[in-house]
Amino acid sequence: MNRRDLMRTGIVSSIIAGYSRFHEIKGADVPGPSWHPAPSELPPIRKLPEPLIDLKEALAKNQVQVKWLITEPYRVQVSLKNLTDKRFSVHIEPGTVLVHEKQSWLLGGATKYVGQFGGHFQNLEFGAEWQPVSISLLAGRTSSIVFPTIALSLLSSAQFKQIKDPQVLSVADWTSDSKTSDGLKTLASIGSSMPVAQGIAWRLGQQLGWEKLARQTVEGKPLNQFERQSVDRYLEVMQRMPLDHTLEAVRHELLKDQITLLVTGFGPKRAAGVKYLTDHIAQTSFMGMPVDRAETSPATFSKSAGLRLELHVADQVRPGLFAIDASLSSRSGPGGIWMKFAKIRVPIRLEGDTNAWMNTLEAQLATSVVTLRPVSAGPMTNRFRLENLSPLTLAGLEAMTNSDPSDPALWGITDLGLSSRGRSIVKIPSKSARPVRIRFGII
Repeated sequence: MNRRDLMRTGIVSSIIAGYSRFHEIKGADVPGPSWHPAPSELPPIRKLPEPLIDLKEALAKNQVQVKWLITEPYRVQVSLKNLTDKRFSVHIEPGTVLVHEKQSWLLGGATKYVGQFGGHFQNLEFGAEWQPVSISLLAGRTSSIVFPTIALSLLSSAQFKQIKDPQVLSVADWTSDSKTSDGLKTLASIGSSMPVAQGIAWRLGQQLGWEKLARQTVEGKPLNQFERQSVDRYLEVMQRMPLDHTLEAVRHELLKDQITLLVTGFGPKRAAGVKYLTDHIAQTSFMGMPVDRAETSPATFSKSAGLRLELHVADQVRPGLFAIDASLSSRSGPGGIWMKFAKIRVPIRLEGDTNAWMNTLEAQLATSVVTLRPVSAGPMTNRFRLENLSPLTLAGLEAMTNSDPSDPALWGITDLGLSSRGRSIVKIPSKSARPVRIRFGII
């Protein structure tokens, strides 16, 4: 990105941030059910150079005053008052549980979008350090932030009343079962979409099966088959993980089998292309998911995989250069048939950069998995309907807002938590936008 693009992005972002505070999105295009993310005001969450302190420590040192108000079955408003004359950031420890009489809730991290159960830690790239989500507190000032929650007990939304200052516990105090405690704390650390997170809480916290949960809904709708599959996959992974696991280890286990790669090619001329792809594609990534190995037979596919990338060596153009037919498919349901999203033909050089080639391939196939369609125009930003066609949870994406590939302008959208087959309305400062990079959620 050149200097002009950096200036343009910075100016536009500043204007949008100020504009969004005074303009509420209204109209028929706003999704009614809130489990599909709808834009909301950004909470003050960002990496800051100021001191970072845990909320429990800040309370013990009388540095902060906290008030809790559960406003809805899946929302809690937290008011934090800085009692000192210095600015600092507060981090809420994952695994915080709110209890009122026989009802209990697990606290998630603050999010940009309603419909996401945000995590208390963030990590965008594999191998990178997980960063705690912090809340900035100005000296002597009060900040009020709405956090998502999921119910650890079955709730009746129709009979719900606001709850002021519930009892605050750690998940280890709420349950004596170490596996349950670890599963809920890890969920609060990494986050997910609201339906998947609530399904995990019901299955893990209440030890209930899908038969008993058939009539339970998350803000008006039952979990679909892909959301249920994500819940079951998380429970299976956490059951075999040691209690001293890292977040990166959980992330890798949850994502490693969600995409399978098949390499095919017939004849002696294509053999070199097949061998090159099989040897070099392993240990790369595609759409944010690790590709640990390349298969040469469909019989070895993971039964739990949601996406399949097939690379067929169609022809040898000349020595060292091959034509590849690349196709991306999705399962019609858990264990169902494969449905093809798109198929394209791309060249590959044996001496080229495999990671760069995979990034280019992702940019060409991204529009078949995620769609962006303009729905209305504004003075500075346009509203687009975002739809997730994949069987996985969409965490974020980058969209190209300039059709000229020689001068690309990218707009990033993060912290989506958009469930499979879900829709949302997003704002982008451009008349056109095309997805070129996709990142799926861990759960």
